[in-house]
Amino acid sequence: MDFSMNTLEYDGDTFFSMFIISGLALQFGNGNPSYVAGRTGCEMAQGFTRQFLWEQF
Repeated sequence: MDFSMNTLEYDGDTFFSMFIISGLALQFGNGNPSYVAGRTGCEMAQGFTRQFLWEQF
């Protein structure tokens, strides 16, 4: 959340909504190793926000 709010400048509610909608929350909750241990929080935030924004256009 720190990276998304301070660097990417998202408010917490928007970022959290994108996290859930993107499917990443489900993968993280299921313990998918590529999300739980394979990436930093910054990498995950950049990846799924980029993907989320791309799908919106």
